[in-house]
Amino acid sequence: MVENRQPFLSNFLTLRVLRAFVVLFLCAIPTTESAAAVWNREASVHWSSVPLSEVLERFGETQNIGVFLDRRVDPSRLVEFKASRRPLGALLDELAASLELGCCRFDSIAYIGPKPAAQVLTARQLPAAPVLRRRMPLEIPFLSTPKEILEQLADANGLRFSNLDRVPHDLWPERHLPQTPLFRLFDLLLIGFDATVELEADGKTLRIVPVQRPITPSVDTEIKSETKTPLPTVPLARRRFTLTIKDQELDAVLRSLSERIGLQLDIDEASLAEKSVTLRQRVSFEAKNVTATELFRGILSPLNLEFNIRDETLRIR
Repeated sequence: MVENRQPFLSNFLTLRVLRAFVVLFLCAIPTTESAAAVWNREASVHWSSVPLSEVLERFGETQNIGVFLDRRVDPSRLVEFKASRRPLGALLDELAASLELGCCRFDSIAYIGPKPAAQVLTARQLPAAPVLRRRMPLEIPFLSTPKEILEQLADANGLRFSNLDRVPHDLWPERHLPQTPLFRLFDLLLIGFDATVELEADGKTLRIVPVQRPITPSVDTEIKSETKTPLPTVPLARRRFTLTIKDQELDAVLRSLSERIGLQLDIDEASLAEKSVTLRQRVSFEAKNVTATELFRGILSPLNLEFNIRDETLRIR
């Protein structure tokens, strides 16, 4: 339950970068609230046994803020948290503290992740280069990779990376971030790899560099090493999924979803061949608040593929 929903965006001018994975919007967006006013708005919440990713997604939507969860934090962790008429900023600080995580806020975006990483983002100084201070929002579709997002974000601003190969491969969930300076977007995209960007002397080339202070690999790892019993997870039957897939390879979609949901993947490729389906085939799908069964049915039924989920294994034939 979340109270006090207020509008955030109005009258924006959009420049769309058409690429396969990332849709980037460059906008001039007047806001009705200052950052201080946003974080001072009050809300009441009560979450019991709700996955962290679902908590942050719904809270961001209802409060018209962006919430960025560090890639090193388990999104399926169950949240037990209650607050009454607390300012949004304090509420998120307390939520993060209850999970032994840190929180950093700027503009109308909140980052939640390992405490040292939050400290790095908080201490980040405003860069001198005007291009890095340019303000814009960012939308990241489901299954985007950080390399693609970074490259396209740079291209849209007349920049290029000299060492983008330093970024490991990863597949990300859908994200919606309100406007903030460009350097903040780069920081959010790279902090999960303990990295940030520097603009070289030519004013056009970006270089990925380590953050100035070391960041522990994972707060979750530290918690588990000190705890005899694992953190609770949500039963699959109770979990709900919201995502948008646009023109992605079937193999990448199935492997990413299986990994995130916690299922082993067993694909009968001979059966797929009999139905003239290949794992390189591209699929599109949109789902909102669906079960795992409904999710995979929506992806596989149009291809005439059968599946079942049993003993923590997704079998497709």
